[in-house]
Amino acid sequence: MFIFVFTVLGGLASMQSAWWPSRVQNSESTDTRNSGLKTEISPMVDLSIGQPFASSTIITLKNSGVERIIDVAVNLRCLLLEKDETDRTVLFFEGFRSIGNANSWWTIAQIDPGTLRTKDAMESLGRCLHNRQSLEESQTAITFTDMVLAIDIVYRREIDRKEYEMSGIARVMKDSKTEKPFLWPLPMSDFYRHLLETFTAPNYRTGSK
Repeated sequence: MFIFVFTVLGGLASMQSAWWPSRVQNSESTDTRNSGLKTEISPMVDLSIGQPFASSTIITLKNSGVERIIDVAVNLRCLLLEKDETDRTVLFFEGFRSIGNANSWWTIAQIDPGTLRTKDAMESLGRCLHNRQSLEESQTAITFTDMVLAIDIVYRREIDRKEYEMSGIARVMKDSKTEKPFLWPLPMSDFYRHLLETFTAPNYRTGSK
């Protein structure tokens, strides 16, 4: 088994838990005075992670815009954070971007306006927990203080096939009664944004789509 360990500069920032959908919009201005110019209408996609006040592993995408989106691909990154002198982070992948999204964790041909799509990440989270346990048991000097899951989404606007990207993040936790994993959404702080920008290469993959 290949394990890639990376170094992150700076300490672990304080984190708060919350639940809300994340929305992405194109940074270009929308000319609402001319509805005929559809290429100026930015797509709006809501990402919901888990469920409020429930132990959930469900990931939900909703097209909240007025245009159909196509070629949707979702990939997962599991990051194990270790707070020590070197602040090392171990990264695992569940799917990764490739030509035609052939290696993606979840692919969706199209999502019409107002439509929801959901997928359960339970199996992927189970592999993340197993990898964490294996690492901690095999290396006596290693103890991870946190485990987070990044949900990376790429899609296209149908009318002109323009590509958009968005990401969400959640803490991976374990139910004390059932021992099953669940997701607790986190706000996208500067620390997490830097973390996601730093660890992008698919160097280790834990499972297939």
